[in-house]
Amino acid sequence: MITNAFQAETALQLQACDVIDVGRGILYDLNWGWHAARDLHAEVQPPLERVYTLRF
Repeated sequence: MITNAFQAETALQLQACDVIDVGRGILYDLNWGWHAARDLHAEVQPPLERVYTLRF
């Protein structure tokens, strides 16, 4: 079972699989994608609809 971003990336790079299903990872951690990007040192930007401004 693939449990972290490094395992997923390695499997894809070695062409051991075509797709990685992260369903269980997302159920465990709703921010799995952001954490995977951080672990892989990827530069990502949040989509515009996810940028919030707090006003009091």
